[in-house]
Amino acid sequence: MGAVLRTPDVRIYQACLWAKYGGPHTYDQRLHLDSRNQSLLVPSEDPAFHQVNAFVCLNDVDDDSATRVVSRQHTSGLAYDEADLDRARRPKLYALEQSTVGPAGSLLLFEARTYHRAVDISRPGAARFVLNTAFRTAQAEWVGYHAWPFRGKRPEWVAWLARSSPAQLQALGFPPPHRPYWTPGTLRAVGLRYPGIDLSAWEA
Repeated sequence: MGAVLRTPDVRIYQACLWAKYGGPHTYDQRLHLDSRNQSLLVPSEDPAFHQVNAFVCLNDVDDDSATRVVSRQHTSGLAYDEADLDRARRPKLYALEQSTVGPAGSLLLFEARTYHRAVDISRPGAARFVLNTAFRTAQAEWVGYHAWPFRGKRPEWVAWLARSSPAQLQALGFPPPHRPYWTPGTLRAVGLRYPGIDLSAWEA
């Protein structure tokens, strides 16, 4: 993800599994930006503050359930305060949307300034399963969704953090090595909090 955001200093701020099923459920959305529930601000044009959504398809996704996206070449003139686009007001943009079909294992990446939407799954018995993750540059500190520290007391999180790589830990907000936070005292205490964690990168 560092290559996409053009920096090695990346944070993950959202990770969840989405399951959607055919039948009476309604998933149809307007074309929208996610910025309204991920920041109190609006998206920045500066790459130093960009965000990227990543959808990993866990099963085959056909046109009946695929996310729709509109290329930014068609929306670059819109103001970012227009986070939701009504079909009646913007019919031409809905006509330009693309269906992101793909086999299981496909990855959909789109920048936070990309208008997109979900659709209803009309076929009875059909389902779509997606791992939704979102990343930002470390400098975009005002962007968020999940509060990882809130989960820090859970046993499964303690076990997972203990076996995570330095890059994974930094993506969750651990300060990089050699920052003032890291002292013999904090290194020892973090090691006690997460038994078995490899802090050699911070101790070097």
